[in-house]
Amino acid sequence: MSEIPKHLVTALADRYQIERPLGTGGMATVYLAHDIKHDRKVAIKVLKPELAAVLGAERFVQEIKTTATLQHPHILPLFDSGDASGFLYYVMPYVEGETLRDKLDHERQLGIDEAVRITTDVADALDYAHRHNVIHRDIKPENILLHDGRPLVADFGIALAVSAAAGGRMTETGLSLGTPHYMSPEQATAEKDLTSRSDIYSLGAVLYEMLTGSPPHVGSSAQQIIMKIVTHEAQPVVNVRKSVPPNVAGAVAKALEKLPADRFESARAFASALTNAAFTFSTTRAAAGGRAVPTAVWNSLSLWTMAVAALLGVIAAWGWLRTPPRANGYGDLRVLVDFAEDRAPIFQPGGALALSPDGTRLAYTGGGGRVSGANVGRLWIRPLSRLSADSVPGSERAHSPFWSPGGDSIGFIVDNELRVFSTRPGGGVTTVGRTGKFWYGASWSDRGEIAVGTERGIEIFRVSDRSRRTLTEIAGRGERHHWPYWVPGRDAVTFTIWNLDAQQGSVALARVDDAPRIDTLVRDAFNGRVLSSGHLLWADAAGTAKIARFDAERGRLDGGSSQLLAGVQVAPGLEFRLSTSERGAVIYAPAAAVKALTQLVLVERATGTRIQLRTPPDARLMADLRLAPDGSRLAFSGIQGVNQEIWLYEFATSEVEQFTLGGINLSLAWTPDADRLVYRTTGDLVWRPIDKSRPVERIGPRVAEPASFAPDGRTLLLQGGATQFDVVLTALWTLELPDSIPRRITGSDGAMEFNPAVSPNGRWLAYTSNRSGSAEVWVRSFRGTAGPWQISRGGGYEPVWRRDGRELFFRTDSAIMAVGVAPGAVFDVGVPYTVIAAGSSVSPIQRQSFDVFPDGNRLVLFESRSGAAVDHLVLETSLVAGGRN
Repeated sequence: MSEIPKHLVTALADRYQIERPLGTGGMATVYLAHDIKHDRKVAIKVLKPELAAVLGAERFVQEIKTTATLQHPHILPLFDSGDASGFLYYVMPYVEGETLRDKLDHERQLGIDEAVRITTDVADALDYAHRHNVIHRDIKPENILLHDGRPLVADFGIALAVSAAAGGRMTETGLSLGTPHYMSPEQATAEKDLTSRSDIYSLGAVLYEMLTGSPPHVGSSAQQIIMKIVTHEAQPVVNVRKSVPPNVAGAVAKALEKLPADRFESARAFASALTNAAFTFSTTRAAAGGRAVPTAVWNSLSLWTMAVAALLGVIAAWGWLRTPPRANGYGDLRVLVDFAEDRAPIFQPGGALALSPDGTRLAYTGGGGRVSGANVGRLWIRPLSRLSADSVPGSERAHSPFWSPGGDSIGFIVDNELRVFSTRPGGGVTTVGRTGKFWYGASWSDRGEIAVGTERGIEIFRVSDRSRRTLTEIAGRGERHHWPYWVPGRDAVTFTIWNLDAQQGSVALARVDDAPRIDTLVRDAFNGRVLSSGHLLWADAAGTAKIARFDAERGRLDGGSSQLLAGVQVAPGLEFRLSTSERGAVIYAPAAAVKALTQLVLVERATGTRIQLRTPPDARLMADLRLAPDGSRLAFSGIQGVNQEIWLYEFATSEVEQFTLGGINLSLAWTPDADRLVYRTTGDLVWRPIDKSRPVERIGPRVAEPASFAPDGRTLLLQGGATQFDVVLTALWTLELPDSIPRRITGSDGAMEFNPAVSPNGRWLAYTSNRSGSAEVWVRSFRGTAGPWQISRGGGYEPVWRRDGRELFFRTDSAIMAVGVAPGAVFDVGVPYTVIAAGSSVSPIQRQSFDVFPDGNRLVLFESRSGAAVDHLVLETSLVAGGRN
């Protein structure tokens, strides 16, 4: 159950006192509240943020006014609606009792008379609404409340209001209007204009379940259910329950007809048939039960329905077909793509999805790769004509897949190598280039050159015949270059310029011919690419894809932009998880389908017992955790929507409190008295009391990232460093508060050094350095010149001291290690040993994935959550008239 957002409570405090959550559905969360003015209990439904972002407050409130006029004894009235600090909500009476779903859950089947009575009452409400030109669109047991046995239909017209407010963009949120078991065939096959007969079908499906104990069509997935609704007849109710009267069985069969014209002309006619013993309806055709729909029926359906049926015949279990988005004249078939659990996308750092130029194959990072026993993911290629995927050899730890223009090769990145796999029979893997470990995007030109973004964003370079040449170089401090895409037919790339201080991006064009130059195309944007259709496609931080005509000759936009999609996942590192093909297909990860990638775990060192701790329900990727010095609290950051927030976990109560509100907040450090938390927010280094008794206070510019305090409570350890133009991870610094000018203490030899931690006695500085050629843990004197001494062998990160200084812990790729430290003025350590096996999904650069309690007997850490990163991907088969991966 979700927690109550504090800013929602504050925004509604003058009208409603929110008491507790009641439940969460596909579109909204419901809260029990007290109506202050009228002194009554009410239910407040608050739309999910990703849905509210698509709708907009003004349009939603305008549309929902229509439903407020409905007054009927079997319709739950609408009291109020509005926008509260960005939350879209509507208010209804709080009904004591249960829903029809609750009743079916514990009774399974209802008495025939009771089922008919409930159905006729609901039909009466539907008939009234239909005569007022309102279609419910989401009739299901969950939306039928039972108050003293009397049905009340809830959310009447809400689905219509949401759909109308979305302006045809509803499907872009990844949320469904309609529940699969009760969808009419026209809903399931993306008919744009629904009639009242769609509600009649849904009510018939609800009655079918009340009589038989299950909906007319069931399956192991939503895809199977949709396919059966479109292609198969339901079993006659008398085949399941012989005592159902002929008129009731006939009325159910007529209500469930595939063609709307073959159903009852009105909800009133449906109700009349249920109570008229003389009503008859031939069920001869349905008696075959489960047989496919005859060809004659298909011939009567729309062209789109036939197209959907043909596609389903080829790819069977792909699933959800919904109303396609329309923008700027684009739009076509929409298919939800599922995966086998062990081969589903897990999204490693860097690019994750690549649709082949012809749109028939998907390359993606998924599960199944193992290195030293750890699941690190690998690259998969899935032909979209089948459900199975094939692994790419030599692709463990791969990311950033990209296709060659002809689709006969796939490029990808592993560690510091750029590799290419030939998809032709007998093809193998070759290494074509090398650079740093963390790369940001790659693409392949028509001329066979590959453009690559580097780990630090200081340049974009191209690789051709194993030679490397620079395409772009940063032009100012705080600027980084990522995500290059070749412009079709041009010696130019589009790329993202990220302003580190302002935390904003721009899409730019780099001409790399005889007259090289860089032009900004779109501001407040990223992941821009030019499609073969002659459009520029880009993303904003809210996960909205926009498109505009692009004049390739002049290198500028030609006209205004249009919204193409909304609700696409924006990953950390400004990756827009969307890919296009030459033929205009688009595949993407909906933000609403994204799962949390990490889980917070408490581990007992002696027994290895793991206890999963509570985390924010909508925090997707968590990182950088720090225990308070007394071990009473834990601070950590994580992606929530488009922001990166900081939370506090209280061990005594298991409560999670949001500490920041908005922006990008990360890189944490507790003051030794546990009174304040230092962190980096947009552009600044700040601190704030844990009890929030004082506002955020700026303590300096973000010239480096906060990491930890020395025991004196005044010296703040920083990691990073200022080059001529940028902030990079090359050095360690100290900041002696209240001074604002840091002093560099390591990194003069050019090694990359980070994760600084000072021993409790203030003598020793532990840190991570690649001075030996790979990242290892080292120790040196903090204030003196002794050392350094190498602690780890074969890789090590994130040194953490036990509070008495007797042990130094650190992480490898697959374990938490420790080494004993002898007390005294001379640094003396033993041999490292394994404390617990523990892989991590957190990047070692700057981010702390574990910490140790003061007594050293317990650890808290982030671990990779098993399974896929998303529930599904969405494929739009012809969203733009031509595209390019």
